[in-house]
Amino acid sequence: PPPGRYAAVSTSGEHACALTADGEAVCWGGGGYGETDAPPDPFVVISAGVDTTRWANARWAEHRSNSCGLTADGEAVCWGGGFHEEFVYEEYEDDDGSGFRKRVVAYESYGPYVDRHPGPYLAISATGNGFCAVNADGEWRCGSRSVGRGGNPPGVMIWSDNVASRMSARDGSPLRYVAIDVAVAPLLTSDHFACALTRRGDPVCVERPSLGLSIYGRTSLLLPPASADYAAISVGWDTACALTGDGEAACWGLVDNKTTSPPPGRYVAVSDGPEHTCALTGNGEAACWGWNTFGQTDAPPGSYAAIAAGDQFTCALTGGGEVVCWGAPDDSGEEPPELPPGRYTAISVGGNHLCALTGDGEAVCRDRWERFYGQTDAPPGRYAVIDTFGRWRTCALTDAGEAVCWDDEGALHTDVPPGRYTVIDTGPRHACALTGDGEAVCWGGDNWRGETDVPPGRYAAIGAGDDYTCALTGDGAIVCWGEFNHSWTDTRYTAIDIGEHRICALTEAGEAVCRGDGEYRERVYRGE
Repeated sequence: PPPGRYAAVSTSGEHACALTADGEAVCWGGGGYGETDAPPDPFVVISAGVDTTRWANARWAEHRSNSCGLTADGEAVCWGGGFHEEFVYEEYEDDDGSGFRKRVVAYESYGPYVDRHPGPYLAISATGNGFCAVNADGEWRCGSRSVGRGGNPPGVMIWSDNVASRMSARDGSPLRYVAIDVAVAPLLTSDHFACALTRRGDPVCVERPSLGLSIYGRTSLLLPPASADYAAISVGWDTACALTGDGEAACWGLVDNKTTSPPPGRYVAVSDGPEHTCALTGNGEAACWGWNTFGQTDAPPGSYAAIAAGDQFTCALTGGGEVVCWGAPDDSGEEPPELPPGRYTAISVGGNHLCALTGDGEAVCRDRWERFYGQTDAPPGRYAVIDTFGRWRTCALTDAGEAVCWDDEGALHTDVPPGRYTVIDTGPRHACALTGDGEAVCWGGDNWRGETDVPPGRYAAIGAGDDYTCALTGDGAIVCWGEFNHSWTDTRYTAIDIGEHRICALTEAGEAVCRGDGEYRERVYRGE
């Protein structure tokens, strides 16, 4: 740090800021994004935000860093910068003429800035690209600067809908806060932890504050110790600590809200979702494991004939044809989708949409969001099998065995091979089906891993994953091709279900076995 006498200091991943006795902000270190270029205002509070980098879908990247301070009048002043790279793909032919490759071109879209927000605010904590603050009424909210995607102009502060400010005390009165601190994940700016102190010294902690302060985060920082009239609080990436007025400290840490192993039992059906897996016992009891951040593994008691694991919710079909779904609202507050009243014979759940077949073979689909990708727009017809994947794709088999797929991309339904099929399964970019003779046919995608190059053989079941395919042979072995091309011959299997990052199967003894991302970590911080 520069030589001098300071009254307060705040550190982040790569830079630090301090206040002199006169309120001058002095910052050092950093990644050169403007986070150390403090304006000349006199401040009474200083906060250094974490340098962060974010990638999403291999199409764009963001690098952010930020510092904030409060003036004596309660004005929030933030400075910093970064850039947003948009990856533009261009195809070019190999020199040997063997095929096409892609090259990437990136460009910057914004740079250093100074933001001012009048408030007045009582407390502030900088994030990688914005801040969380407590206003004069004791409410707190968080905001992030837009990088110009999704129709938002770059540089505009987008405020979250603060769940924590809507929480009430035991007597029903609104909670009022006096202090706040935020920790930002090093690699994903949307994954913060924030804790605030109420006026009576109770800590309230939430995850992902810039996305609406969800209290259902993928990990839990929601169980601080019993109230001890805390006067100060500090949040780290995996811990939070608070001090009482007498100087007594208490700390608590992250707790993964998941189980990675199936409960003991004998199962007859299995369904693997993006973040959790479910199975049915012989008497129809449901058991789920994996992430339980939205209640998606809290299967209600009952007897079910079928089960389907979605993104953050699960649905099952009772013996009487009723569809039952469970899972709390997601980050945006959306409940699991609801189907019209009726009796259904089959169900399938994608990332956020649910499809079912009526007794007349009609396909009925609903999405939990209002976003429309064509995945719920079932063509008229009579169907015998239905299958969904992700948030944008549905395929089905008519009662005549014809494969039909629908989405808004046309990636699958334009190239469906003619034939009569008995089984169909949909993946992120390709789909596969089985004929009555057990012959496998796969289509869609770019086949860059060989996921649609079906090896010769007769199969009893098939599943399409992320750039790979697996099938169950008549002898009970599992054969995979594409990105995962290993065979499972260690025992005999009776059923398989393919997720984006896992292969789940049932042995002859009814044991549920998953391979691939068996720790359920692959999608913990992955954007959609």
